[in-house]
Amino acid sequence: MAFFALSRVSRHSAASLVQYLRSQPNLTAARQPNASLTKPRGIHITHPRAILYVNADKKTFEQVTATNDRVVLVDFYADWCGPCRQLSPVIERLTKDLDTSGSGLPLDLVKIDTETEDGQELARKYQVTALPTIVAFKEGKPANKFLGALPEHKIKEFVESL
Repeated sequence: MAFFALSRVSRHSAASLVQYLRSQPNLTAARQPNASLTKPRGIHITHPRAILYVNADKKTFEQVTATNDRVVLVDFYADWCGPCRQLSPVIERLTKDLDTSGSGLPLDLVKIDTETEDGQELARKYQVTALPTIVAFKEGKPANKFLGALPEHKIKEFVESL
C-alpha cells in the first residue's frame, strides 16, 4: 500500500499532495490532539542501584563519600587478612541485594586496600585500628562503623540502622 501511495503521489503537484495527505484518515487522526497526551502525568524517578568501587583511591573515595543522596559503606581491608576475605563476599552481596539503607537511600560500597599509600592515609584519617573495618558515610560524614567479620544478620542490622 505504501508503494501504491507513493506512486500515486508522485503524479500530483505539491498542492495536490497536501490535499491527498489531508484526505488520509490515519494521517488526519494523527494531527488531532490526544486527550491522554494533554493530561499531566506523574514521573517515577529511581536511584541507580548499588555501585561497587573496588580498589578505590583517595580521589574516588572523596568523590563517592561526599554525596548527600546515598549511603556509602567503606570497607578497609588487606589481602593478607583472613577475616577480610570472609567479610568481603558477604558485604558485597548484601550491598547488592539490599540496595538501600534503612533510611531508603541507595547503598554503595567502596573498598579501600590498606596496603596502598592512599589506603594507609585514609585508614589513619578515619582511625582504622583493626581489619576489616566498615565505616558508613551518610550525608558526606562518617555515621557509624563496625570492626571485624560480623555474621550476615548483624551486617543487615547495621545497614538497616543507617
